[in-house]
Amino acid sequence: MKLHRLRVSAFGPYPGTVEVDFDALGADGLFLLHGDTGAGKTTLLDAVSFALFGTVPGARQEAHRLRCDRAAAHDRTEVELELSVGGYRMRLVRSPEYERPKTRGPGTTKSIAKASLVFIGEPPPGSSAEGYTRIRDIGDKVLELLGMSADQFFQVVLLPQGDFARFLRADTAEREKLLERLFDTRRFAQIEDWFAERRRTSGSEVRRGYARIREQLARVAEAAGVDLDLAGSTVEQSPITPAVFARLADIRDRVADGAAVAAANADGARRAAAELAATATTRTTHWERLTRFANLCSRFAAYRSEAPQREAIADRIAAAEAAAPVAAARQSADRLGAELTRARGLLSLATAGVASLEQQPEMFSIPPDQSWWVDASLLTTAAQARQAQADAQMRAGALEPLLAEADAQQADEQLLQEVTERAGTLVVRHDGIAAEVEELPERITILQDRIRTAQVLAATLEPLQEKVSQLETLIELATRQPKLELAARRAVDQAQAATDIAQRATGNRLTLTAARIAGMAAELAAGLADDAPCPVCGGIDHPDLAAPGASAVTAEAVAEAEAVEARAISLQEKAVADRAAREAAAAQVFVTLAGRTLVQLTADHGRLLVEVTAARQAGRDLTDLVSTLARHTGELGTLTALRDRVAQELHQARSEELRLKISITERGDRLDAGRGSYPSVRAHRDHQLRLAQTLGSLADALTAVAARAEAHEIALAQVDLALQDSGFDSAEEAAAAAAVDRAGLTEELRKAEDIGTVLADRLGDPEFADLDPDRDAAAPDLDAARSDAEAAAAAAAAAQREATERTAAARAAATRSDRVEENLRRLASTVREAAPAVDRDERLSALTDLIQGKGGNRLSMSLRTFVLAARLQEVAVAANQRLAVMSGGRYSFVHSRAQESRGRSGGLGLDVLDTHSGLPRPAKTLSGGESFLASLALALGLADVVAAESGARVLDTLFIDEGFGSLDSETLDLVMSTLDELRSGGRVVGLVSHVDELRHRIPSRLRVHKAPTGSTLEMSVV
Repeated sequence: MKLHRLRVSAFGPYPGTVEVDFDALGADGLFLLHGDTGAGKTTLLDAVSFALFGTVPGARQEAHRLRCDRAAAHDRTEVELELSVGGYRMRLVRSPEYERPKTRGPGTTKSIAKASLVFIGEPPPGSSAEGYTRIRDIGDKVLELLGMSADQFFQVVLLPQGDFARFLRADTAEREKLLERLFDTRRFAQIEDWFAERRRTSGSEVRRGYARIREQLARVAEAAGVDLDLAGSTVEQSPITPAVFARLADIRDRVADGAAVAAANADGARRAAAELAATATTRTTHWERLTRFANLCSRFAAYRSEAPQREAIADRIAAAEAAAPVAAARQSADRLGAELTRARGLLSLATAGVASLEQQPEMFSIPPDQSWWVDASLLTTAAQARQAQADAQMRAGALEPLLAEADAQQADEQLLQEVTERAGTLVVRHDGIAAEVEELPERITILQDRIRTAQVLAATLEPLQEKVSQLETLIELATRQPKLELAARRAVDQAQAATDIAQRATGNRLTLTAARIAGMAAELAAGLADDAPCPVCGGIDHPDLAAPGASAVTAEAVAEAEAVEARAISLQEKAVADRAAREAAAAQVFVTLAGRTLVQLTADHGRLLVEVTAARQAGRDLTDLVSTLARHTGELGTLTALRDRVAQELHQARSEELRLKISITERGDRLDAGRGSYPSVRAHRDHQLRLAQTLGSLADALTAVAARAEAHEIALAQVDLALQDSGFDSAEEAAAAAAVDRAGLTEELRKAEDIGTVLADRLGDPEFADLDPDRDAAAPDLDAARSDAEAAAAAAAAAQREATERTAAARAAATRSDRVEENLRRLASTVREAAPAVDRDERLSALTDLIQGKGGNRLSMSLRTFVLAARLQEVAVAANQRLAVMSGGRYSFVHSRAQESRGRSGGLGLDVLDTHSGLPRPAKTLSGGESFLASLALALGLADVVAAESGARVLDTLFIDEGFGSLDSETLDLVMSTLDELRSGGRVVGLVSHVDELRHRIPSRLRVHKAPTGSTLEMSVV
C-alpha cells in the first residue's frame, strides 16, 4: 500500500481545503510531519484512516466530532485519498455524518455519511469498473484489497509509540486486549465458547439425570417408608454412592423379609381362625340342642304332672259324651277339618314364598347343614323353620356393622375417582405450563433479537429517505440527460452554422470593402472639380483621372454588408453562448451522475425503496415487539409461579390418592367377605331379612297345619268313640240325644293332649337320641354348654379379626415390597441411562478445562492465549532484528510463558535480555530512550508480523508518531539508520515529532501551522 495524495476539507482543525502530495513529500523515502501541539498533525493521519475505513483511532471516533467547528456553514466536510494497493490505483472520497444548515428555512438537518471509491485505470479482478458508492461495499472492498482491519491498520501503519511503550509495561490482560485487536483469534474464541457451551449443556444434562435419580430414590424411600440421607450430595454430584447402594440393598431385603413374615403370620392366623370358628359352631350347636332338649323335658314333666287334672276332665267329658249327641263330635270334626284346609293353604303360600327366595340369582352356594335352601319342602317342622329364621336373622345382624363401611367405601371410591381425574388434569396442566415456561426464554431471546434488528432498521429510515430523495433528484437528472445532450449537440450545430454565416458575412464585407477601396480613385475623380484641390494630394491639376469600373462598389453597399455582418456576429455570439450553457448543463449532469445510468439509478432507487419500506415497517413493528416482549417477560414470571403452585397441588392430589387407595383396599377385604356373591353388603343383608321374614311365616304355617291336622284326627276318633260308647247307632242320634254343653271341657282336654302328643313326638326325635332326660336336662350342664359356646364364639371372632388384620398387613407388606422392587428396577435403569452422559461430561469437562487453561493444562494458558503467545513470539523475533541494531547489540526481546503473581495466567510475558549482564529483566526497568527503542522495534516487528499473518499487501507507507525526544544523538543515529533501512527497501516513512534536530536531518517536511481561524499546511521538499 502506497499513499499518493490526500485532500482534506472542513475536517478536524482545518476549516478550508488542504492537500498533501505524498509522492513529492516522500520522494526521498523519509519525511517529517511537525508543528505546534494541537495544530492537527495527528488529524492528517486520522484523515487517512477515515478515508480508508470511515473511522478514526481511539477516543476521537467516540466523540463524533470530525467536522471543523470553524468551517463555513455550507462548506462540505470531505476527505479524498488517492493510493495504490497491489499495483491498482484508486480514489476514495468520504464525508462523515454531521449537522448542516437547512437549504430552506431556519434550523439544521443531518447530512448523511457518504462515500465513493473509483479506480484510476484498470480495476482489480472481480471489481466494478464504475467503482462503488455504498459504504458497506466500499468497506468490504478496502478490507479485501488491504487485507487488514481498521484496528490492524492503526497499529501497523500508524505506529503510536506511546501505545507500545505501555504494551511493554502492561500485564497479560492488557497485552491480550491489544493482540486480539491485531490478530484474528475469533475462531479460537469460538472454539473456547463452543466447548464451554457444550460443557454447560452436558452439565445440564448430567444434572437432569441426577435429578431423575434423586426423584427415583425418593420414590424408593417413599415406597419403603424410610428416609435416605443424601445431605452430602449436591446437584453436581451423583446421589448414588456405595453407601447408598448398600442402604438400598438392605432396604429391599428388609421389606421383602417383612412381607414374607407378614404372609406367614396371615396364613397361620387364618388357619387358627378357621379352627376356632369350627369349634365355636360345634359348641354353639351342642348348647342349642341341650337347651331345646331341656325345655322339652321340662314341658313334658309338667305335662305328666298334670295327668290327674286331665283324667278328671276326661271323666267328665266321657260322662257327657255318653249323653251328648254324637253330632256335636261330628260338627267339631268338620270345623277342625275346615281349619286344617285353611292352614294348609297358608302353608302352601309360605312354602312358595321361601321357594321364590331360594331361587334368587344372588345365591351361589348352599351351606351343608341347610340343604332346605334347595327345596323348601324339606322344612317340615316349625322348629326347623324357626331355626332357619334365626340363622337368617343372625346373618343379617352380623352384616349391619358393614353397611356404614359400605357407604363410606362408595364415598371414598367416588372421591378417589375425582382425585385421580384431578391429578391427571393437574399433570396435563403442569406439563403444558412447564412446556410454555421452557419455550418462553427462547421466545424472549428471539424477540430481543428482533427488537435490536428493528431498532437498527428504524434508525436507518431518515438516512434512507434522504438517499431516496437524492436518488430521485439524480433520476430526474438522468431522465433529462438525453434531452440535454441532444440540445447541446443541436446547440453545437447551430453555433457552427451561425459561425459559418458570420464568417461568410465577414468575408463578403471584406470583399466589398476591398473592392470599394480599389475603386476609390474613380470615386474621388468623380468628385473632383476644375481648379479645386485634390482631397488626397491637394494638387490643382488633375492630368489623369481614374474612370469607374464595371463592378464599382458604393459606400451604401459596404454599409449594408457591415450591417449584415453585425447581425450574423450577434447571432453567432448568441449561438455560442447557448452552446456553452447547454454543454455546461449537460456536463454538470454528467459529473453529478458520475457515470451512473438511469437503469442503475432506478434499480438503486427500487432497492432503497425496499429498504425504506423495511425500515418504516420495522418502526411500526417495534412498538408491538416491545409490548410483546414485556408481555412474555410478565408471562414467564406468572407461569413459573403457576407451575410451582400446580406442582404442589399435584403432590397433594397424589398423596390423597394414595391414602384413599390404601383405605379402600383395607375396607374392601372386609366388604368382600360380607358381600359374598351379592352385589353389595346391603343387598346381602336385605336378602337375609326377607328370607327370615318368609321363614317366620313358614314356621307359623307349619305350626298351624300340624296343630289342625292332629286336632282333626282326634276329633274324628272322638266321633267314632262317641258312637261306640254312646250306644247310639248313629251320630245323628247321639247329637239329638246330647243335652249338655261340653265344648269348653273338650277343648281344654284336647289342648292338653295335643301338647303331650307334640312333646312326646319332639322328645322322640332322632336329634335327641343320645340324650338322657335325667342326665342332660339339668341346669348346670346347660350353663356350662352355654359358657363353652360363648367362649368359643368370642375366641373365633377374635381370631377372625386378627386374621383379617394380619391378612391386610400381609397384603400391604407385599404391595410395599413390590413397589420397592419396581422402583429399584427403575432406579437401576435411570442410573444406566445417566451413565453415558456422565462419562461424556467428564471427558468434555477435562477437554474444556484444558482449552481454557485449567485442569491438566500445565501452561495454564487458554487456547486463544496460546495462539496469541505464538504470535507474540513471532513479533519478538521480528522486533529483535531491529532492536539489536538500534541498541548496538545490547538488547533483545525474550518471550516468557511464566505465570504472573497471585496465580494469574501468563503466556504473554515479554522481557528484555541485557547482553551486558547476560540476564533477562523486565521491560519496566528500561530508561526513557531505551523504552523508545524497544517500543519502536516492537512496533516495526509487529507491523511485519501482522501484515504477514493477515495476508496484507506490502506496506509502502508507514507513520511513526512521537517518542524521539527521549533519544540522545548517538541513539538517534542508530534509529535513523534503521529508518534508512526501511526506506531503502522502497518504503516511505513519515515521522511525527517535535524534535528540532529531526528538522535538520530530514529535508522533506510537512509543517502544520495553528491559528485562531484554523490550521494550514506548509510543505517543503528537496
